[in-house]
Amino acid sequence: MAIAADWSSLTSELVGLVADALLTTGDVDCYVSLRAVCHHWREATADPPSPDPCFLPHRWVMLDSRAANVQDSRRLFLNVDMYTGSFVWKDLPVLRDYVSLAADNDGLLVLRGPRD
Repeated sequence: MAIAADWSSLTSELVGLVADALLTTGDVDCYVSLRAVCHHWREATADPPSPDPCFLPHRWVMLDSRAANVQDSRRLFLNVDMYTGSFVWKDLPVLRDYVSLAADNDGLLVLRGPRD
């Protein structure tokens, strides 16, 4: 039987190096996910300065999840930056009954809902 790795025991220095690399490459969504792993990892990384523009949802659009037959609260976000083109599924229960109509470059979502 394999023994599971205890990732929460990584040193603060190593977690900090990974976090710095994520921010250097503009991978903010992975940086936020890294901070959410455990209390130790959150303590090992700096709180995002406010208002730091890199933590605002620029160039992200929420795609219509109905086209993908998604019936739960997950939403697909696409980064329309020509260099990354990354996408991420996020569980957003508060948006379960809403449909995205439009988005702008500053992260503002225009929603319709609740659904009938």
